[in-house]
Amino acid sequence: MIRFIAHADHRDHLRFAPLQGKTAATQRLSQHADEENGTVVVWREADGSIFLRSDAVWEIARALGGFWNLLRLLSIIPYSWCELLYRSVARHRSRWFGTAATCEMADERLRSRLLP
Repeated sequence: MIRFIAHADHRDHLRFAPLQGKTAATQRLSQHADEENGTVVVWREADGSIFLRSDAVWEIARALGGFWNLLRLLSIIPYSWCELLYRSVARHRSRWFGTAATCEMADERLRSRLLP
C-alpha cells in the first residue's frame, strides 16, 4: 500500500514510518496499532492531528489532491459504515490482494521518503 500511495503522491508531500520504528515511538504513534483488526493507518500532520483507519484514508486522499479528492466524496457515508468497510478490508487484504514471499527493495525516490 505504501508503494501505491507514494507513487500517487506526485508532489512528494507524504512521508512514511513503520509503527515499530523510531519516529512512531518518538511521536507515540505506536499506541494506535491494532493487530487484532489489521494494521491501522496512522497519519500525523504538522499540526499534530492524528487520523486513524477510514479518517486516515480521507486525509491521504486530501493530501494527494487531484483525482483522489473524488474519494473524499465517500466521506458522506456514515462513519460506522466507513469503519466497518476499513476493518473488513484490513482483515481480508492478504486473502484478496495476496502476500509477497519477500519484500521488494524500495527505489531511491521511496527510500528518501521513509522515516526511521
